Amino acid sequence: MTKTAATKKPESLPEFPAKKQENMNEVLQAIRPIPTVEPGRFGLAQHARNIFHYHAAAGTELKDYLVAAFWVPEAAKLSPLCRIEIVEECGLWFGEVMVRSISGSGVDLMLLSYVKIGGVAPVGAKAELKDGLRVEFRGRHLLWCVIDQDQQLISHIPTEIAAINWMETNDHPPRPTA
Repeated sequence: MTKTAATKKPESLPEFPAKKQENMNEVLQAIRPIPTVEPGRFGLAQHARNIFHYHAAAGTELKDYLVAAFWVPEAAKLSPLCRIEIVEECGLWFGEVMVRSISGSGVDLMLLSYVKIGGVAPVGAKAELKDGLRVEFRGRHLLWCVIDQDQQLISHIPTEIAAINWMETNDHPPRPTA
């Protein structure tokens, strides 16, 4: 069998000299000078930035809140570099934006982060239980509620199981008979 050019191995690979760490810094500085800390450019912040929090309506998307005109009513409270945390009411997503500029037409925002969380409960989640009572998730503010027909008996219960336990261990007002 004769070897062809396609199967022939290279005779030798070029040798690269081993570089020591000291030499690597010199090489990097030769390529691009490394900046140094200049006096007066680094120090403790002498100002405060505000971080605002907005509860977005259930079923909305972050892009609905990136429109500059949406923030016009709140523009007086904001300044450049302020941040706004936006959380969907049911906890489905979280977004963080930074204010770039403010004008008469609205607030120019820059998206910093966006995370799909998955929510604490599906919108309108319900559990039908005894005597016509039910446990229902009513959003981030009210959380889990115990409902009798259309009357809310209690709200702000953190979990569905806790709401069911409350319903089973507490007396409820008698229903009016028709």
